[in-house]
Amino acid sequence: MKFLYNPHEFFEGRKESMIPALTILAIYGVIGAVIAYQTTTLLIPKLPVEVRQYMGVGVIVGTITAFIMPYITWIVLGAIFYGITALFDGKGSFKELLAMIGYGFVPLIISSAMTGYLSIEAISSIQTITLQDFGKQLGYASIVSIIFTIWSANIFIFAVAHAREVKIRHAAISVLIPVGLWIAYTALRVT
Repeated sequence: MKFLYNPHEFFEGRKESMIPALTILAIYGVIGAVIAYQTTTLLIPKLPVEVRQYMGVGVIVGTITAFIMPYITWIVLGAIFYGITALFDGKGSFKELLAMIGYGFVPLIISSAMTGYLSIEAISSIQTITLQDFGKQLGYASIVSIIFTIWSANIFIFAVAHAREVKIRHAAISVLIPVGLWIAYTALRVT
């Protein structure tokens, strides 16, 4: 668990297999799928009758999407980090980069569980859904999400630096461009 509090030392001189990253992503996907299933099934009775008839498909699609999204995000972030570090003469392989950045998803698992719990509690406590209810809940969840995304970015920086054999400064630039854009998007979405 050293990668959570001292990622520089954890990744130093390390060659990683894909198994830890795939395990972390599987846990993240399962938690996301459970939360998606729970929130959508809690929402269905609170929606207008004309919308409820379409929600069976929504539950299935939402649950499957929630399971798959961590893998897609992992590959897309890996490709972005790989591409940007290529500008800084990065040397490590894409596979090694993916194996190492997988550890950066652990804080996102914690964030997902916390925001999922907040969402389930909020949905359970209201009788009918209003846009105000969604806005307030989205605000709390976004704050938690941003905090844990910053923690993930810290892990990503050192994973990228060691996997691609670039300076930490260059790894930080490579990580903070996409992650910074995501944080800005998340913050603006709730304002």
